[in-house]
Amino acid sequence: MAPSPAWRLRVAEGLAGALPAQAGLLLGAVDEAARAVSLLGAVPAPPDAGAADVAALAAKLLPLLPQGVEAVGSYGCAPPPAAPGGCPPVGCAAPPSPARAAATFTLGGEAAEAETAAVGPGLAPPGFTAVRCHCDLLLRVVSPQAGPSADALARAFAEVSQQLSGPGVAFASDASPGAPRVLITPATEGSLESALSACSGGGGPCASVSPLVAASSGAGRPAAPGFEFSPAEAGSTVTEVPLGLDVLALAPSSLPASALAARCLVPAIARQLAEAERQLAARLTGGGGGGGGALAPARALHFRPPGWALPLTAVYPRLAADGDAAEAALLPARQALHALLGLPHDVPMLRAGNALAWGGGGGGGGDEGRGGAGRLRDVHASLAAPAVGGSPSLIRGSYEYYHYMQDRFNDSGWGCAYRSLQTIVSWFRLQRYTDKPVPSHREIQSLLVKLGDKDPSFIGSSNWIGAIELSYVLSEYLGILTVNRGADIPSRARELAAHFEAQGTPVMIGGGVLAYTLLGVQFDELTGDAAFLILDPHYTGGEDLRKIQQGTWVAWKQPGDSAAAGGPLYVDDTFYNFLLPQRPSTV
Repeated sequence: MAPSPAWRLRVAEGLAGALPAQAGLLLGAVDEAARAVSLLGAVPAPPDAGAADVAALAAKLLPLLPQGVEAVGSYGCAPPPAAPGGCPPVGCAAPPSPARAAATFTLGGEAAEAETAAVGPGLAPPGFTAVRCHCDLLLRVVSPQAGPSADALARAFAEVSQQLSGPGVAFASDASPGAPRVLITPATEGSLESALSACSGGGGPCASVSPLVAASSGAGRPAAPGFEFSPAEAGSTVTEVPLGLDVLALAPSSLPASALAARCLVPAIARQLAEAERQLAARLTGGGGGGGGALAPARALHFRPPGWALPLTAVYPRLAADGDAAEAALLPARQALHALLGLPHDVPMLRAGNALAWGGGGGGGGDEGRGGAGRLRDVHASLAAPAVGGSPSLIRGSYEYYHYMQDRFNDSGWGCAYRSLQTIVSWFRLQRYTDKPVPSHREIQSLLVKLGDKDPSFIGSSNWIGAIELSYVLSEYLGILTVNRGADIPSRARELAAHFEAQGTPVMIGGGVLAYTLLGVQFDELTGDAAFLILDPHYTGGEDLRKIQQGTWVAWKQPGDSAAAGGPLYVDDTFYNFLLPQRPSTV
């Protein structure tokens, strides 16, 4: 009998240099047939944690991970429970450090030659297929007393779980123009990859399916989605709770399509139902995120934080409040998730607006490359470096380029500061610090009148505003740096570089009757030379990136250079205000 081939280790691109420093739990997907394990992520673990603590951490992570992904190894602490399929545990012989750019890995205690696995927008590493399954249902909680109880909640979840795991359940791909709907049942032949090859993701990053439940136990094709509940007895109270189930699974591409339900989707749904039940039960006792004491609709959202190969899923209550108020109510839940996953404590990554989007709904995260109304994003990204020594300090994150004459609105000659403000607000929106829309010129004017800065006649006018007015509009998270004269601007390059390093927000420059948006600074500590990355809102053309860059409407500029529209960029004897928005330290 020939010996079994050795196990292979694949590591997601960039992960070896981004592991938690002291101890961590390694997350991956196992392909037993190919005898390969794909390492896709890592989360921090307490150094020297024992087996019980590591097992508890691994169990806490499971509801967040796609089905098929689990803890496959660790370093700096006890190993997690054994991985499936006899996969040897993955370890880290040498975590990254200031002296070591990337970690080295072990497999079964032996040094391993790791292959690099690129995980693209399809959410799955090589050899795996990502599948999303979603279902909106109405949980009917019947209780013999006045108001829902934990027992009644458990019975309602048990009933739904039984229906979604029964022998009559099948899965149909989402409808998509030009693509046939694919029905996957325990009788479907061929591999999962081939079964889903004709199925689009419905506008999302991977294939998307929904469960179909047979109307009876007899043979035949499943009926449309439906869930049957017994009528309530007299004297009972009935509480209906909308649930938006949404699960992800990573399955080996060679998996038979007939096994998709039993191996992937049914266990994933059961796990998410258990997590939703846990959260709703906590709300009944006042211990759930976003308030307590009553059952609230719940929904699952998928995320892929920057730098992560691995998608994550979180179940949140759907609160009856506006976007910012709801996000504020869920702050404790997000803070706990950021801490668990080792995500930054001051950058929103798990808000509803960060969620991956499919054509049928979901959160933001799509529309890469272009903004609302066809606006261009990040128009500076492909510019060459300036002819100045040192390293650039740049804006961090995306923005939309607002400029004259957009939205069929003629603000040429007076609207540059309004456009700079709109660009700044778009940055805060795209980084998910706020859900508030980018204000129009009239809305900006109305707010200044409301604050008492302007008379009512200001609304609808073509009057110029400057950095001070912008500071009023953004007063909750702004700081102002005043520069006395245009000739003094180069002397502030070090301070501006420090702003971009610490905050990473776009800066508005206002002086005379001109306004620009500053996206970065390059400062040579040895010579004192400086270059400024200027985004000029005075552009009046169409959304043509080449024309914008060739016309230096976005460009690195040095003192003495001309503005894109002609004339000096900075006038030596003019006073300038630099408006430095402060990034909220929140998730």
